[in-house]
Amino acid sequence: MNCARKFVGLVSVFILIVLLTFVQRSAAGSRQDQLAHFGIGARALALNSAYTAVANDYTAPFWNPSAMDFFSTTKLGGMWTHMSLNRTLTYAGVIVPTHRWGAFAVAWAGLGVKEIEARTNNTREPDRLFNYNENTFYLSYAYRLLPFLSIGITGKFFNFQTLDATANGTGVDVGLLFAPSRKVRFGLVAQDLRSELKWSSATHEKFIPNYRLGLAIEPFSNLLVATDYHRTNEGASRLSFASEIIALNVLKIRCGIGESRFTAGLGVTFQAKGLFLNLNYAIATDHFDLGVSDGFDMSLVF
Repeated sequence: MNCARKFVGLVSVFILIVLLTFVQRSAAGSRQDQLAHFGIGARALALNSAYTAVANDYTAPFWNPSAMDFFSTTKLGGMWTHMSLNRTLTYAGVIVPTHRWGAFAVAWAGLGVKEIEARTNNTREPDRLFNYNENTFYLSYAYRLLPFLSIGITGKFFNFQTLDATANGTGVDVGLLFAPSRKVRFGLVAQDLRSELKWSSATHEKFIPNYRLGLAIEPFSNLLVATDYHRTNEGASRLSFASEIIALNVLKIRCGIGESRFTAGLGVTFQAKGLFLNLNYAIATDHFDLGVSDGFDMSLVF
């Protein structure tokens, strides 16, 4: 049985590497998934998106679904982020691990922009104001092939709405987590493989795939350091570094840097009768302008 699991594990990893290397290499994407830029979760925001190898909370379906089968407890959480230019980002998800059949998750993310000005001519006053909304629904599954190796997949369902048009679509993310020890984790994720949108206006858009490679190290029980390399199918790339320090066993101090962008945040954990309540706050400079984004989330572990 052990030999069979190892064989299946090696074959699965090989298939995943082939997918990450060749899928959509020749397909030109026309749209970037905005969530890949903003990120999900206040803790991940504070760590400047250096989260591919960390991903040990309710945001794993987005960051790295393969991490979920390393969980031994149910994780439930939600977040809200306010950004410049009247943008907001919300997310909610739940992850349920099993002892034998892997881990399962469902989640939702909503990105909205309010009061966008619409004009038919070059006038000072807009003809009207409208809102833009993106809704993404996640179904995720992870399975640990070996004690130190897990794979995961997330199916995504899109519903976008703008002025006079709507769009629906589907997409796939795949991930790999390699944990040779409790203190070291490697993560590899390909986002938006075969992701596409079909608009009511008959426009058809394909998403630009994103690839993330991450490393997380815990040299001490109260210190985490992480780094992420992020690259798109069009060749754009960025590198980020982050650290988290735990003080007094309940207070977590975080910061990150990368792409001339600084992030920071705090987290607090409360425990009562086997139930853990996590509260996180993050602040960061924006990817698209000089504005400031701040995010708050709350999660339960039981």
